[in-house]
Amino acid sequence: MRTLVRRILAVVTRGRLERDLDDEVQAHLDLLARDYERRGMSAGQARLAAKRTFGGVEQMKESYRDRRGVPWLDDARRDVWHALRALRRAPMLAGAAVLTLAVGMSAVGGIFAVLNAFMFRPMPVSHPEQLVSLGTGPDRHVPLPHGISFRDLQDYRDRQNVFTDLLGYTATVGALNASNVTDRVTLFAVTDNYFSILGVPPVLGRLIQPGEGRARGDAPVIVLTYEYWLARFGGDSSVVGRPVRLNGRPFTIIGVTPQPFDGAHSLIRPSAYVPLWVNDDLLNTPANDSVLEGRNQHQLWVLGRLNPGVSLTQARAALQVTTSALAKEYPATNADAELIVIPETHARPNPNIGPFFRVAGMAFAALAVRTATAVRFRSSCDRRAACRCPT
Repeated sequence: MRTLVRRILAVVTRGRLERDLDDEVQAHLDLLARDYERRGMSAGQARLAAKRTFGGVEQMKESYRDRRGVPWLDDARRDVWHALRALRRAPMLAGAAVLTLAVGMSAVGGIFAVLNAFMFRPMPVSHPEQLVSLGTGPDRHVPLPHGISFRDLQDYRDRQNVFTDLLGYTATVGALNASNVTDRVTLFAVTDNYFSILGVPPVLGRLIQPGEGRARGDAPVIVLTYEYWLARFGGDSSVVGRPVRLNGRPFTIIGVTPQPFDGAHSLIRPSAYVPLWVNDDLLNTPANDSVLEGRNQHQLWVLGRLNPGVSLTQARAALQVTTSALAKEYPATNADAELIVIPETHARPNPNIGPFFRVAGMAFAALAVRTATAVRFRSSCDRRAACRCPT
């Protein structure tokens, strides 16, 4: 450790050490020259003979520098110094090089941040690697990939054995009134097993539980996200049990989700969660458009948690059996339905466009790498041009 510290200090205090080295070399040369003068040589001949005897001065200095310091650190210091000198001689080229590097690095950093949020970062839940996304491919009813109806979700839940369970949710907007102040909020209407499947614990109170809100007469409940709880209620722990009105209807706050959890959707950030069973009442949805009743209402994003030891291929095969059976049982709505089953990370930012976004994201990543390479090449050319500029 002491040796390493001395080597690093040698790089930092290089000026003083260089002067000491020059003095020491000169002292050796003077001693050799005086010795040759005593042998009868002239002063000029003695200096030449001393240099020949001593050997290459610069080679000796370089060898000594390597032994006393950290060569790669010293090389880096010299490179930076020479680069700064070259750039100072050509300020216009220096500005262009710095601007080009800044733009390239900002673009690469921004693209990586987006890809990390939408593709790489695991969902902050229990065992996120077990989660898969289910959706419906384009059919004669909807020409684009879309969600799953609640009726189909119920059939998939009842007729499968490859998942621990399946959950569904949909996004909506509502007006939340508390203490005579109304906010426009984004809501997730979720199935009663939403939080239990994801393995999300409450930070305050409790969350929506299996079976809650299904029966008529059940008190409508609402769960706040951590961010909205802080922003709207100032982190007040007494908020649990407080009555609020949502779209003019009474609800009771029962809990708050933990801070890292921002919902199962990577693009839409909700402010609160309500049971799916109250969605139709909140929106005053006509019976024929009910998200709970219409098999043609493909409004739910669906996630499933695989049973231990079950592969994605096995899950797809098992669900395909149910998809084929539903196509025969309900030909009017399911005749040409195609189920899409992909890992949860592949379904971002929206389960309906996740696969396309992933391909586009990888293309952008490749473009970013090529851009960064071009930027480095351009910067290298600018530095070489700057070095050729006259002082």
